[in-house]
Amino acid sequence: MPEPGLAAGVGESEEFPMDYDFEQFFDDSLDLFCIASPDGYFKRVNPSFERILGWSTEELLSRPFLEFVHPDDVAATVREVERLGEGIPTVAFENRYRCEDGTYRYFSWTAHPDAGTGLLYAIARDVTELRRARERFRIALEASPTAMLMMGSDGRIAMVNHAAEDLFGYEGKELLGEPLEILVPERYRAGHPALRAEFADEPAARSMGAGRDLTALRKDGSEVHVEIGLSPMETEDKSFVLAAVRDRTERLRAANELRRSNEELENFARVASHDLQEPLRMVAGYAQLLSTRYGEQLDETAREYMRHAVEGVDRMQELIQGLLAYARVQLAAGDPEAVDLGEAVDWARANLQTAITESSAVLSVSRLPTVEGERLQLGQLFQNLIGNAIKFRGQEPPHIEITATRRDADWEFAVRDNGIGIEEEDGEHVFEMFNRLHTADDVEGTGIGLAVCRRIVERHEGRMWLESVPGEGTTFFFTLPA
Repeated sequence: MPEPGLAAGVGESEEFPMDYDFEQFFDDSLDLFCIASPDGYFKRVNPSFERILGWSTEELLSRPFLEFVHPDDVAATVREVERLGEGIPTVAFENRYRCEDGTYRYFSWTAHPDAGTGLLYAIARDVTELRRARERFRIALEASPTAMLMMGSDGRIAMVNHAAEDLFGYEGKELLGEPLEILVPERYRAGHPALRAEFADEPAARSMGAGRDLTALRKDGSEVHVEIGLSPMETEDKSFVLAAVRDRTERLRAANELRRSNEELENFARVASHDLQEPLRMVAGYAQLLSTRYGEQLDETAREYMRHAVEGVDRMQELIQGLLAYARVQLAAGDPEAVDLGEAVDWARANLQTAITESSAVLSVSRLPTVEGERLQLGQLFQNLIGNAIKFRGQEPPHIEITATRRDADWEFAVRDNGIGIEEEDGEHVFEMFNRLHTADDVEGTGIGLAVCRRIVERHEGRMWLESVPGEGTTFFFTLPA
């Protein structure tokens, strides 16, 4: 097969006959394509040289090609060219070429010699943006507070960030090139290559060992509880896996603290529902016996004292019931289910029917969505808000409007009333336990209802706030995931 050569005007076309296919490819290639002689000069360059580098063809052909190479890359480029002279059939390398405006661009070269003519044929792809993207990627990984490791298809570590060094106790250079199993506890190592092979067969972003207690091995031999996210990454010629490793130690500690707290809360609920209320029932019972049996023998002052005692007991029982309601929000068991909030409002309306009738309240409810949650708690949420609007009504009969609006990934609900309103400085305090803005003589209640509402909303991964104009009414807003 004849070897391709140079076109007329650059070299002797008789010596280097060029077929049409090669000529077409040479001129149309979007990459740099050149032919160089052993004396270090280009013999021919394609139009992409001018387009990418900005130099004219005449300038490129009149000067040694090493003059266009970045000074720091000259020695490595010379070594690769010398390897071709030593009989290596093909070399691949990267270097920087100077543009006409003085800037440099990165190129990935593939070159091979022509045995018949001694000429070098080389093609180069501009990888400047790829290098910049790699650098941005590297900077982002280094800045990440999450430990990040990248492994090649052979399971060896190709990159680690500072967070990984801190987590595992190694310097980065100690991990590079090592098999990933260096970070796997000894008892799990034998089975780990099979897990890597399984991921390689179906590469997709996923969590590793979902539902399992994963541990990783530190340099000092200690183990750390971790959670791992895996993501496949492809380059032009290689496949990698990026692993994000998070330390679960603090989360497990918090989970244990939460479990202990819930156990204490459950104990409190049990004591409050029985042991605390029993003495109160006894006090109330004896006070009523005294009033019944000896009421005629007591003067008005004594009877008033008895009345205050009974009212105090009733008040204490209401507070205990409020605390129980607050505790049960956190202790509520059961998996979330699809809850039609229109039905939840109907349930609340039925429970409040007496108060609605006595106050002549008007309840307007727009079409409400179905969400995931705990049916009883969501019903209690609406019951507390509707009851609150009735309780804190103004001179006019209560008018309560309930609406829902989709906000991206959430539903935003609004419960509006025309009641007495809330001062701006009290807008956050009303959600605190036992924080009452009115005395028990003015408005009955314990000051726990809105605290329970916020706890329910937060337990359903939402948030709650209010807007109010004193004398005109209040709107309670809350969100629930859609």
